[in-house]
Amino acid sequence: MATENEHQDVESQQSFNKFSENLSSVNNSPKTGGYPWRTTIFLGFSSLGAIYGDIGTSPLYVYASIFPDGTPSRPDIIGACSCIFWLFFLIVIVKYCLIVLYFGPNNNEGGQIAIYAKIASHLSIGPKGVMINEEQKDLLTFTRSETLDRSGAATGKDSSSKRRKFRLLKDGRYNKTLVNKYLAKFIMGLCFLGCGLVISDGLLTPTTSVLSAVDGISVAAPSFSNKVLPVSCVILVILFLIQGAGSGKISLFFAPIILIWLILLFVCGVINIVKYDKAVFKALNPAEAIQFLQRQGDIDKFGAVILAITGTEAMFADIGHFSRFSIQLTLGFVVFPCLIIQYLGQAAYLLQSPESISMAFYLAIPGGTGGPLYWIVFVFATLATIIASQALILGVFSILKQLIHLDCFPNFRIVHTSSKHVGKIYIPTVNYILMIAVVLTCVGFKTSANVTSAYGLGVAMDFVVTTFLITICLLYVYKVNLILAVLFFLIFGSLEMCLVISGLRKVVHGAWFTLMVAVLMTSFITFWRWARSLKIDQEYKDRSKVQNILVSAWKNDTINAPDAVSGKQKITFQLDYDASRNASSEPPEGNISSKRSYDLSSEEEKKEEQCNFRRKESECDYIDPYYKIKYQDNSYDFLRYNAIGIMYTDIIHILNSSSTVPKLYEHLLSSFPACPRSFIFLSIRIASVPYITTEDHIVVQKIKAVKKAGLYRCVVKYGFMDKVRINDNTIQAILKMIELDNLDEENFGGKYKMVDNIEEGQEYVSMSLSKAESRGPMEDVRVLHVVEKSLITSKEFQKGLYGDDAWAMKKLLYQITSKLRKIVLEQIFVPINNLFGGVEKSLELGDNDQLIFVGSNVKI
Repeated sequence: MATENEHQDVESQQSFNKFSENLSSVNNSPKTGGYPWRTTIFLGFSSLGAIYGDIGTSPLYVYASIFPDGTPSRPDIIGACSCIFWLFFLIVIVKYCLIVLYFGPNNNEGGQIAIYAKIASHLSIGPKGVMINEEQKDLLTFTRSETLDRSGAATGKDSSSKRRKFRLLKDGRYNKTLVNKYLAKFIMGLCFLGCGLVISDGLLTPTTSVLSAVDGISVAAPSFSNKVLPVSCVILVILFLIQGAGSGKISLFFAPIILIWLILLFVCGVINIVKYDKAVFKALNPAEAIQFLQRQGDIDKFGAVILAITGTEAMFADIGHFSRFSIQLTLGFVVFPCLIIQYLGQAAYLLQSPESISMAFYLAIPGGTGGPLYWIVFVFATLATIIASQALILGVFSILKQLIHLDCFPNFRIVHTSSKHVGKIYIPTVNYILMIAVVLTCVGFKTSANVTSAYGLGVAMDFVVTTFLITICLLYVYKVNLILAVLFFLIFGSLEMCLVISGLRKVVHGAWFTLMVAVLMTSFITFWRWARSLKIDQEYKDRSKVQNILVSAWKNDTINAPDAVSGKQKITFQLDYDASRNASSEPPEGNISSKRSYDLSSEEEKKEEQCNFRRKESECDYIDPYYKIKYQDNSYDFLRYNAIGIMYTDIIHILNSSSTVPKLYEHLLSSFPACPRSFIFLSIRIASVPYITTEDHIVVQKIKAVKKAGLYRCVVKYGFMDKVRINDNTIQAILKMIELDNLDEENFGGKYKMVDNIEEGQEYVSMSLSKAESRGPMEDVRVLHVVEKSLITSKEFQKGLYGDDAWAMKKLLYQITSKLRKIVLEQIFVPINNLFGGVEKSLELGDNDQLIFVGSNVKI
């Protein structure tokens, strides 16, 4: 018996692995950077209008921020320029362009969440309930409904050996290794903090850029100064309203403006260097920067120098909207030289006119303030500063999309705005929430000077978080030499900590706002993940083994018992059963209106009675000859009727194990008098390709733990541009791929299947083992759609948890904690969670379809 069970388990696991491979194959996305040169250049050009507006407008105010008081000396001007150059070169070019953009992206997505996903995927330390799927090479994806690992990771080696070496989880739970446990929590905490900081920057950057642009108008027309705030708010509202057009169209519209702006910066810088002082190239010597900081006596100037590289983290977060190589190409060959030449040109002008430090950019424009070039630069400066907001807006979209896939954020609707690039997205609800928050921030700070004093701290902290995560990624994912990884951490970590320390001096001047927003967003993301983990833990506990629900109806406990029975065999079917069967009692004999016995030894009689039964099959119940329902230590007849049951459930329950089903199925069997003859556990998945072909649309596998019970698991896949709909065509396609209950050749029934070449609206075929055929229209098959609607509540305080002698304060604290827990779960998590999901919105019910909601009170 043990050998038989082992053989069955092996067979089931092999079939399950094949099912997982078929399922995950559709999600293989294109390789990062695998675009043709023409597409790469086009994406690089488009990225100018979406990514570099923030960092490209920094020359407007950096020098004025470094020297807010007094006239700088000649060595200080060269030293400040040297600080700008080397900070830009080390952070933007070396760290981000060459290292982070190469090692950090995950499935062509950027930001700290992408680095975390890559680490957690490789070490199997992701959050519980979020399955890992390793795709080709280092393209790792994180979704809440993925299958088992299938291919190797970054190094291309066998993934199974890696899982054995790095597996820190067992059966979805942490092992007892404390280091692994704390590493998982540490990198997740860093990830959440980084996301909170990016979102806080998403509030400050649009406010800073638009207020600065409108302030520039008031310089030329002082009477406009009292209209700066309302005009800025109107511009911000318009900027957010056009986001629905998609990042591709918006960036393509903005890109020529930023390109012309960068060319103007380059031309002005070259003219100033040639005209005023070529000695400014001394700033390329790092000793000038060190001596400048020594003369200052502290690192406070870093708090202003960092304004030259704001927008860098957004550049990494926006990689999903474009591609890694297109960003590297544009940054290295267009943005970097144009900005550095501009900073050198301003410094050359200041060497001759240091008293003009407060308005250095505009006064350094060749031709003077009244010349034609001045007004051209002024117009494009205004446009560029408005466009600067776009980088952070898209960055917030990308970050939140990944958080949603990681099940760490409410499941907002994501709109894909391009069929050619999966990363071009728009999140309507988030867009409007962000718009309101940005307008309120603008009203609160009132002027660009106030916002600038608060700006920079969040950017610096973001840098540190990325350095931590990249270091861990280098060590564990890419197996970089320990010395090189530590060297990377020490060089960039120490430099960025200097930026953080200098930024902390701004807290009293407005940087408290950055910290407040970051703490609030980090707390909400952490809270959401905690609440979701509680629900997932409860779902795991509620899983039921299907063998414990459906037990063999034969005394020898063998599913295929009829095979051993020779001679005449009688099977009793219940017809026209209209009693309501209670879960705790057998159906009373008197409630069965018709009960007949079929002698299966006569072929002619079998054909006749089979046809008679089939005529009544759609309106009556029959007893399953193979299984009984086990409920509360009792077994009952398993009543079936001619229909298809589809339960919409999270695929994680049925892919983790080939023999478990959701608890909801057990409730369904114990609460309803009969069950459809075939029952399908269905999950809807959105793949990382724009459209799914007909062949890859549906994957179905029978649950072989109870081979003859008619239970299947099914995944219906849609491309991110497809419209998700479950209709008659979908049901027909599923029925074409499954074999309904296989009964014994000597018994009534046969196997039901759809003809391979069935067309829409064509009849389905029910073929018996006696070769008798009976055809009926597809619409005669009833379909029961089952959707879970459970009531989620918080667990109550257990009064008996502490004894009478327990410390009263401890008991009081536990009661308070329990009350707070109840409030946040039932008043915050549950209402927000109930806003999303709603698979019933995707159902297009036919005349014979029935939708029911089944659930229970789930305490978490």
